[in-house]
Amino acid sequence: MYPVMRHSVSHIVCVLALSICSGAMVNSCAFVGGDVKLERATGYRVTMPQQWSQTGSGEGDSAYRLPSGNVVTLTSSCNRDQKAPLDILTRHLLFGTRSVSVKERKSATFGTNTGLLSRVSAQLEKKPFDLELFVLSKGNCVFDFSLLSPKQISEKDSDSFHTFIGSFQYGN
Repeated sequence: MYPVMRHSVSHIVCVLALSICSGAMVNSCAFVGGDVKLERATGYRVTMPQQWSQTGSGEGDSAYRLPSGNVVTLTSSCNRDQKAPLDILTRHLLFGTRSVSVKERKSATFGTNTGLLSRVSAQLEKKPFDLELFVLSKGNCVFDFSLLSPKQISEKDSDSFHTFIGSFQYGN
């Protein structure tokens, strides 16, 4: 596994564990798996929908709580293997989860951002959850957008998530 992906995996598992299992959002999350330091992207812009609230980011770039209680995270990493396909990078985000069922995986465009959108059901510590993941490569950086829910994701939350992704601007 790519060393930087181990960071993303531990981040998403930590966010899931703390946001879904305990109902509280992450304020910090220990990095599991070594001393790899990610180089974060700078100079990008994203607009949070008005009804969302920003919360602690854990090891990611930013995290948001939706009115439904679901959580959205954004994590960037730069100067990594640019040859890794988006489907492989997406699968790495799911390491550590169990009973993974990919409901949908497709190329999608939101605003000017084209990447891989995946809708997934899985379990963490025997607790089911749903995910929407959008993985985007721009310049020498990869951006992971995640919508996490302990239940089926509503169309309203999914649409809001897609609007958030569409607001993302980097290198323009």
